Amino acid sequence: TVATRTGRTKFLRHIFMLWPIALVVNSAVAPSFDSYLSHAVGKWRGVGYLWSPSLEEGNVPLGVVQGSISQPSEVMSEVSEVMRSCGGAVQGVQDGDVYLNRATEGVTFFSCGSWASAPAHLSLSAESLLDTADAFGMNIGLAHSIDSSDARSRLLVAIVDGALTSCDVVIQGSVDLPGVASSLLGGKLQVVVDAKAWSGGACVHELLGTPMTGAWCNIRTRWVTTTSNVFGGSPLLPPAANTVFLPGGLWVRVTDERDGDGVLCVEVGSVSVDAAEVKTVVHEYSTTGNLQRVLHRLAIATNADE
Repeated sequence: TVATRTGRTKFLRHIFMLWPIALVVNSAVAPSFDSYLSHAVGKWRGVGYLWSPSLEEGNVPLGVVQGSISQPSEVMSEVSEVMRSCGGAVQGVQDGDVYLNRATEGVTFFSCGSWASAPAHLSLSAESLLDTADAFGMNIGLAHSIDSSDARSRLLVAIVDGALTSCDVVIQGSVDLPGVASSLLGGKLQVVVDAKAWSGGACVHELLGTPMTGAWCNIRTRWVTTTSNVFGGSPLLPPAANTVFLPGGLWVRVTDERDGDGVLCVEVGSVSVDAAEVKTVVHEYSTTGNLQRVLHRLAIATNADE
């Protein structure tokens, strides 16, 4: 309806990083793998492109933001369950060429259909052939539910020396082609770089995971949920510094403060106009290379139909 569309547009101006006015915390609420499967398994269709920080031959420059992308092209894929070799429970999922295993440390499946596959530890050894403190990759998926259809954005990020050097992006829908995917296939490169908050309300749900011991272990992760009611007045998107904005309402932000005894933080986010929500997944690493925090944040308009 027109009212719904208007409310969703308003939402883009008045949530994210807002001032909390009420707070409720519940402990030990872990993500549900079964719920993830209900959103993820099936066939998907959409669009894909490869982002580069420079203008590569044959790429399309993004103009107002850093980098260029390959020509967007249609992408079809299917997600299927993978059973344990001994039978019984589902061990993980096969997503095209990518296998996501529940037993792999650093792999997280969220109840809404989002997921993350990140190194549980960044080696400090320059001779390591695995993920190192200077070069590593992540596979992040951000899911949105739009009416009767699920939509998702999958980002394969490569980080070298504390900066994003490459990002393979796929935006897909389970039933209908997401609007941003249709726009990209039609040659419209829509990059959201700024949105200001209006007055109005929103609800922010955060799910924070931390290890019970020093090293990250999937089955020994403490999960805490936080829900806050917020009002407008702050930016919708993160600051431009250290942030790469991508077509389709996506971004990747890398902040590396390990030289000053700080942390390395990788934030991947998605704005969905149709779902009237913002989702982000954040991974935080210590100076010793240990994954120490995984945060899933959902900010959703409380009055999307007004």
